[in-house]
Amino acid sequence: MVFQEPIHGVDIKTINIFISMLKKITDNKVPALILVSNIEHALLLSDVAYRLRENGLQEIEVDNGEKDESAPDAETVSTLSTAKLFKIPAKIDDKVILFDPMEIDYIESQEGKAMIVVNHESFSLDSTLAEIEKKLEVYGFYRCHRSYIVNLQKVREIITWSKNTYSLRIDNQPKSTIPLARTKMQGIQDMFNLK
Repeated sequence: MVFQEPIHGVDIKTINIFISMLKKITDNKVPALILVSNIEHALLLSDVAYRLRENGLQEIEVDNGEKDESAPDAETVSTLSTAKLFKIPAKIDDKVILFDPMEIDYIESQEGKAMIVVNHESFSLDSTLAEIEKKLEVYGFYRCHRSYIVNLQKVREIITWSKNTYSLRIDNQPKSTIPLARTKMQGIQDMFNLK
């Protein structure tokens, strides 16, 4: 069975009905392929989710809290290069998604919680903006506003609205515009060698 966007734009009751129907289908050993554009939906509807990339399907890494006995111990892992393995963990329900810093557009503070934003989707972080800012500086992230940390590699435009009002336009699908604090404008100009 193939389903395309089965829970896009529906209410919670419909989602629950679809999930219980999907469980019956899989209990009867009927193969099901679910095509969605939202990562959260993919993780909600399946234990195994894949992302379509230019080089094919790649499994989305998640942490279900189970210990893998075949996994290397912490001592072995700590000897590996942390810069190569650095991922930002974000939670969706009982799963953890690991983001490569370069796929993050920006991080925003919403109601006191830090949220990773990738295109149209937001993912909750356990860290504060101040904590995550220190970890991401080395990857080209910049605190452009008290509520935003931006991936400078994704900045497409610096917009001047008035003498003291600025924004940054991000090169992502929704062409997001985020505020740039007046006091941070000089820092951005220095980083991009603008006069």
